[in-house]
Amino acid sequence: MKMLWHFLSVTTLNSFHIYKRNGGRLKRINFLLELGEQIVRKYSSQITFGTRRSRTPMPSRFIERHFPSVIPPTTKQKPTKRCAICAEKKIRKKSRYWCQKCHTGLCPAPCFEIFHTK
Repeated sequence: MKMLWHFLSVTTLNSFHIYKRNGGRLKRINFLLELGEQIVRKYSSQITFGTRRSRTPMPSRFIERHFPSVIPPTTKQKPTKRCAICAEKKIRKKSRYWCQKCHTGLCPAPCFEIFHTK
C-alpha cells in the first residue's frame, strides 16, 4: 500500500507539472479535485461488483440523479427492505422505499438524502 500511494502521488505531481507547463491555471489542490472528479465520471459506470454486494459504496451515487421509489411487489403484496443508514446505526427498521439505481432500501427522509450526499 505504501508503494501504491507513493506512485500515485508521483504520478499526480508529474501530471500537475505537465498541466502547468501547458498553460494550466489551477492550483494543485483544485487540479487534484478536478482530476478525481473526471476519473470518477469516466470510470464509475465501468465498475463491476461480484454477486455479493460490496460494502464500499458506488461513487456514482454522489454524481448521478437518484430518486426514492416504492419497492415493486413480488410474491409479497407490500415488500420491504432494511434501511441501509438505519442498519449502520444498528437500528432495525424496514422501509417500503428504495433507490432503484443503487438497489438499496432507504427511509424516504432523512436516510435517502444522507445516503446520497455523505
